Amino acid sequence: MWYKCDCSNEVLHLEEDVDICGGRKFVYLNISIWHRGCDNKPSLYERLRHCWQILRTGKNYADEIILDWDDIVRLHKDLEGIVSKFGRTL
Repeated sequence: MWYKCDCSNEVLHLEEDVDICGGRKFVYLNISIWHRGCDNKPSLYERLRHCWQILRTGKNYADEIILDWDDIVRLHKDLEGIVSKFGRTL
């Protein structure tokens, strides 16, 4: 699922991931923030620093989170609360 920002520069991407391990089913929600275009290209130092971070830690995204089922439910409840403030329901 894709949600475009009102400014049209960023996009929120939601993707579900189901993992079956040892007969148990785990459901995760992957939340990514994508930037459209490249308005401000990072300096060579910043790009090298980012590459070094990936090589050192193996983590390459600072704008992505993965939620487990409990956090997905909590996020849903929080979003319902926000929407209900404006007289609507999910």
